[in-house]
Amino acid sequence: MYMYRPRFGIFRRLVWFGLGVGAAHWWMRSKDGRPRTCYRYQRSVEAPNAPAYAWPSAMTPSNPSPPEAPTAQEHLASDKAKEERHWGWRRRHSAPATTPPPAAYDADTQAEIDRLQRIAEALWEQRKAEAVEASAAARETARDFAVDNLKRLTELLQRIGTSLEEDKRRSEDQKSRWV
Repeated sequence: MYMYRPRFGIFRRLVWFGLGVGAAHWWMRSKDGRPRTCYRYQRSVEAPNAPAYAWPSAMTPSNPSPPEAPTAQEHLASDKAKEERHWGWRRRHSAPATTPPPAAYDADTQAEIDRLQRIAEALWEQRKAEAVEASAAARETARDFAVDNLKRLTELLQRIGTSLEEDKRRSEDQKSRWV
């Protein structure tokens, strides 16, 4: 009989199985969020409009018209559409939004903004002063509470001290009686 036993036995198989499960899980998770267009090669230039089967040259016109070049606006519109479509496989729906530039302020709008800013600053200063007052009142209340507690504790310690002195005298009196 052979007394050879494989090293680590079932444990090695479990480790490899776990690695396989982890790799499959990672692959499925990474594949899950991608749009279908990410699985194939994306051509940077579109294919020409040519039929799958070419007719003999006698039947096709000898001078085909060249394709028209897209205008700048058509080109930008198509690039924008492609960018929105293929922005990213996980961030496809959250493509960066293009926002229009802010409108120029006129004098009335600027005056209104300045007025609102002054009001906000005044309100901020008022709230800040109220917070400082509330903090000072809370500190004063805490100080009064601490003083009251210290007074009570000192009275309690004095009573304990006097009771200890009385107990000491009583114990000495009892010892002197027994002697």
